This record gives sequence, structure tokens and C-alpha cells, in this order.
Amino acid sequence: MLRAITLLFLVLIPLSIQAKECIGLVAAGDVQSPFWSNVVKGAMSASNELHVNLHFRGVSDASRQKLVLDYIVKTHQCPAIVIAPAKDSLKETVSELIQSGIGVTYIDRDIGGDRTAIIKSDNFYAGKLAAQLLKQQLSGRKNIALLRTQKGIASTDAREAGFKQEAQRLGMTIVLDRYLGLSISEGRTQAIDIFSTNPDIDGIFTPTGTTTEVVLRVLENRTLPTTPVHIGFDGSDYLDKKIRQNQLYGYIKQDPFNIGYYGVYSAYNQLHGKPYEKTMSVPVFFISKVSLGKQ
Repeated sequence: MLRAITLLFLVLIPLSIQAKECIGLVAAGDVQSPFWSNVVKGAMSASNELHVNLHFRGVSDASRQKLVLDYIVKTHQCPAIVIAPAKDSLKETVSELIQSGIGVTYIDRDIGGDRTAIIKSDNFYAGKLAAQLLKQQLSGRKNIALLRTQKGIASTDAREAGFKQEAQRLGMTIVLDRYLGLSISEGRTQAIDIFSTNPDIDGIFTPTGTTTEVVLRVLENRTLPTTPVHIGFDGSDYLDKKIRQNQLYGYIKQDPFNIGYYGVYSAYNQLHGKPYEKTMSVPVFFISKVSLGKQ
């Protein structure tokens, strides 16, 4: 009997000692999106290196993100959260988490308020870069369509603001300034209406992978008086194919793997009293036919 108790003790004690701490990851999209899929891959890579469990959920709606945060904290009792907050309305929830002793690191976008660290692209600069690249290709043409995502998303708001400011500074005329929405179906409806009534467009900027794909698919079945120079955002095999077919000039590419990777490392370092950057800007790149030819 004593031997059995001793064996049970030896089995249970190592398990409690080896129990991993955990970090919650709440993305603003699921792994069907190439961008969020790579964010998760980066986060998983970091969690494996650090030997911590990663509990992931991806939802784009702020109210559902609140439910997910509550679930992760209560069910898994994770002492740190890495989140891409969907809307400003999450500030109060984040503040309550921090007050309860849970560290919260923002990735991809910054909604302000209480947070312990921010890991994201410089989205305002990325928008400015898109305008500069578009200007180079227009050969004096000026009529630009800024086809936005949805108002209130910090990352895309910043890209759109950077693009608009720089386009106007460079003398381009934004003749269309419309929101396409978050989903492909909503975006398609909006894009069909836009290109049916406004065919005379010289250049287009779309600030997400979804808006870029929507516009390209709509233009596949439509002939415009002039072929617009189109610069999109984020990448996919479909966008690469369109670049090779000369239907997309290029796109601004973020580094989602490192956004997820450094997000988890930041959360871990905070937990363990190690140095960490409170604000980290992850570089962006421009992908065109030239750069694809080098891959």
C-alpha cells in the first residue's frame, strides 16, 4: 500500500511542477486569412521556444472578443493576453484585465488606453508609402480611388489616413473615398456599384488583403476606359498571381509572423520581469513583379 502511494506521489508531483503557464492570443480574424494564419504561426513558434501553452481564438467582432477574453481568463487562467483589439470599445475590458493583474499586449493595431506593450506595423507610414509608389506609376494621371475597409479599425484607419495625406501632398485627386466593409460579399456589392458608376479611375489603393482581392475579382469581369494602377495590402497566392498577370501593380506586405512572434515574447518577458519594448514597429515591404521574380 505504501509503495502504491509513493508511486502515485512520484507521478503527480512532476506533473504539477512541469505544468506550463499559458498566454492567450486573441486575433481579429481566423486562420483562413493568410495574415492571421501567419500571426498564429509566429505566436506558436515563440510559445514553443518559451515552453508556454498558447490558447488561440480569432474573431473580428468586439463583442465576441470580450466573450473570448472572459473565457480564456476564467477557463485557462492565463496571466497574459496578446490581442488585436477589434474596436475602441474594448478599452474598458482591457483596463479591467490589467487592474486584475493580467498583462495585455496589443498586436497589429493600437486603440489606446491601458496596455502594457504594442507590437505592430507602422500603418500610417505604410499608407504614405503606397501613395508614393502609386504616384510614381501614374505618369501625370491623378484620379484616385481610396477604397477603405471599415471605420473604427485602428490599423486600417491609420493606413488610409497616411495614404490620403500623402496623396494630397503629391497632387493626386481622391475622386472616390468609400468603405467596402470587412467581408468579401459586402465588399463585392460595394465594388460593383463603384465601378459601374465611376469608371474613370487612374489609381486605386485598398488597405487590406480582403479589399484588394474583392476589387481584383470585380475588375476581372469589367473593362474600364483605362487600366488603373492598383496597390493593395497584405499578400496571398491570389494577389501574387494577379501581379504576374499585370492586373495588380503590387501590395504593401506586413510581417505577420514576427508580429505574432514578438507579441508572445513581449507578454512572456513582462510576466518574468525581463526587459521588453513597450512599442515595437515591425517593418513593411513592397511586393511587385520585380520582387516576385527574385523569389
